Amino acid sequence: MRRLAILFFIVILAGCETTKCFLGISTKEIEQARPNAITKIFNDDLQTCYRKTESALKTIGGYIYSKKSDMFACYKSTTDTTPIGVFFKAIDPNNTQIEVSSPSSAARDDFAEKLFLILEESQ
Repeated sequence: MRRLAILFFIVILAGCETTKCFLGISTKEIEQARPNAITKIFNDDLQTCYRKTESALKTIGGYIYSKKSDMFACYKSTTDTTPIGVFFKAIDPNNTQIEVSSPSSAARDDFAEKLFLILEESQ
């Protein structure tokens, strides 16, 4: 039993994609859905867009389960665990492209509409 616990602990530390899926923290689905993302360019630098988006996600009720310097992985809400990806790409020092992806086109469309509306109002 102890060996099994140690093996499980090692797999978790190794960052195995299967383990991430099992724990519900994988970003694979949203990264695979990225070619179909809804995109919009905002007149802010990358860091400003990142901060504004993090705040907007809280307003929308999105539950962030993973953060990277160029991406948020979240669930649509605390009760709706449809995965949503929000990706950031600096176009130039003053403009940033934001992409919203999800394996669910309905969730993607709804989430992008709400997020982009909040971000537009903050400009």
